[in-house]
Amino acid sequence: MSDVSMHTALTAKNAYASTKTDTGKNIIPENVISRDESAFAQLLGQLQDTQEATRMAETKSLQAIGGKADVVDVVNAITNAEIAIETLVATRDKVIGAYKEILNMPI
Repeated sequence: MSDVSMHTALTAKNAYASTKTDTGKNIIPENVISRDESAFAQLLGQLQDTQEATRMAETKSLQAIGGKADVVDVVNAITNAEIAIETLVATRDKVIGAYKEILNMPI
């Protein structure tokens, strides 16, 4: 994810978190906001790590095709990318599951 996209996402989240009720109180307590920002930033960092692992696997694969990389390095890079992708997909599934659970809550 580019720095601009990350900045835009964090700006939107901060704008939502700073919304006030009619009484002037924050909807979300300050200690929750700071913890959520950290978790959200970690999630975006995980996405960037996954992209980096995938690029490394592609680079090592191309080097192996050219005879410039060891097969063990290629397998390790591909395994790291696979683990990163599986972790990201599991995280995505949990977030979507939590969102669906919130939608099903009675008002």
